[in-house]
Amino acid sequence: GDFSAAAPAIFAHDASPAGLCGEIGHDASGRLMLKPGALMQANGGYLVIEAWRLAAEPQGWAALARAL
Repeated sequence: GDFSAAAPAIFAHDASPAGLCGEIGHDASGRLMLKPGALMQANGGYLVIEAWRLAAEPQGWAALARAL
């Protein structure tokens, strides 16, 4: 692979489980739709989440702890 590109830095503003882990659903025509969360967007880079956002969203903290 090409390792010359810098690792991405993602600033998560949504600390909900769906915001961190993503969602699976259907679009208007019924096809499967994947919405990547902040963890997938970081993809080996850096994920920055403000602590107060995690404190305000306990389910988000639990989802992040399971992922780590």
